[in-house]
Amino acid sequence: MKQFLQLYYSFVPDFIIEQESFFIIQKNSNIYYLYQMFDLSHIEFQYNISLQYSFYDSFVLNRFFQLVSSFQGKDYVLIKKKNYVNSFPFLFIPFSSITSSHWYQQWILRADFLEQTYQTIKGDFSIIDDSFDYYLGLLEMAVSYLQDEKICMDETFLQHKKIDSISYFDIE
Repeated sequence: MKQFLQLYYSFVPDFIIEQESFFIIQKNSNIYYLYQMFDLSHIEFQYNISLQYSFYDSFVLNRFFQLVSSFQGKDYVLIKKKNYVNSFPFLFIPFSSITSSHWYQQWILRADFLEQTYQTIKGDFSIIDDSFDYYLGLLEMAVSYLQDEKICMDETFLQHKKIDSISYFDIE
């Protein structure tokens, strides 16, 4: 991977962390994400959005001035993370790399990030503590629903027999 980055983007990273369909790359104090692209139909749209709005992470063109670089038969896009103090990790996720398991992992990472960040301000304002607990609970419920959806994806369920008001509490 280091040779790929040096060949296409002319830099050698300090370290690389490999995930399911992307790599996290650090060079000096900059963070990059190298996403594997499964569908390239929305890439131009996303690139134009990133140029228009400064708060989006920015695309890095390779040395051939292209968005997409091929490595071992797979297409990748390099995205440079903005250096905002309170930004969420993975703020900008290419549409074509989103899958159900990808969302599940992303929300778990966001929940962990929020909990770690919250520990630094916990106890300063009680209204923030109550609000944060409420929204973190919603986030954890959403993650559990994604987990349930993942587990039940291939299972088949039978409809319960119709229950009338007389046999409502009948367990048989």
